Amino acid sequence: MQQPTHSVPVTGYPAPAYGGGGGQQQYQNGGGGGGGQQQYPYVAYPQQAPLYYNNNNNNNNNNNNQGPFATRSFFRAFVGTMICLVIIFAIIILITFLVLRPSFPSFQLNSLSISDFNTSSQLLSATWHISFLTVNQNKKISLTYQALRSSIFYRNYFLTDSQLPPFRAETKSENNINVTLSLTQTYVDPYVIRGLNTDTNQRASITFDIQLLASTSFHSGSWRFRSLLLKVLCEDVTIAISSTATSGNFIGGPKKCQVWN
Repeated sequence: MQQPTHSVPVTGYPAPAYGGGGGQQQYQNGGGGGGGQQQYPYVAYPQQAPLYYNNNNNNNNNNNNQGPFATRSFFRAFVGTMICLVIIFAIIILITFLVLRPSFPSFQLNSLSISDFNTSSQLLSATWHISFLTVNQNKKISLTYQALRSSIFYRNYFLTDSQLPPFRAETKSENNINVTLSLTQTYVDPYVIRGLNTDTNQRASITFDIQLLASTSFHSGSWRFRSLLLKVLCEDVTIAISSTATSGNFIGGPKKCQVWN
């Protein structure tokens, strides 16, 4: 029994046609037409997929990458600029201090007196007249005392104070500061009255402490380059006064005061 013959088609080639004459194989374009012209097989090439370039995505990625980088660059530049400015300003201040060499003014208590002194009925009445001398020793720097307040203490007990008007101290100048402090029938702690009476009866004198606070600005021409609060303290200032007297005067002559800030 003869088995059937199967022809297997090849992709891209037409099925072969078998003609007569010695079994010679021919490739034909048609279905067995004449001419016997040899036909070449058709080769089917695979089609190449087109390249796709997503320009928008690249732009978005570039923008996303450049945004944080630009922000960080600006921040670093800003911080660097601020640091440079601070350093330059500090150098200017340092040079100014080295050139001008500002110093604190000196204060001296020239005089102190008391009047209308009375300690009856546990109430204190008194008026103090105080005179300071302040000296600005700077050759290139003037001072402005913007706010001054003078106060008086007895054995660290605050008695009273007074506000003084502002003034300006020019270079290499001396200025007098006159202060008047007063109390009229003012209640104070009993130990203060007892101490005052003991001092006048046994010692015929009373010792006070006087303080002066001054908000001070340092100027070089029209440029103000420093402001601070000066504290002036004149300790152990003694007034001679007896138990029967209502007034007394300063003992010991002018007294140099401490100055700090």
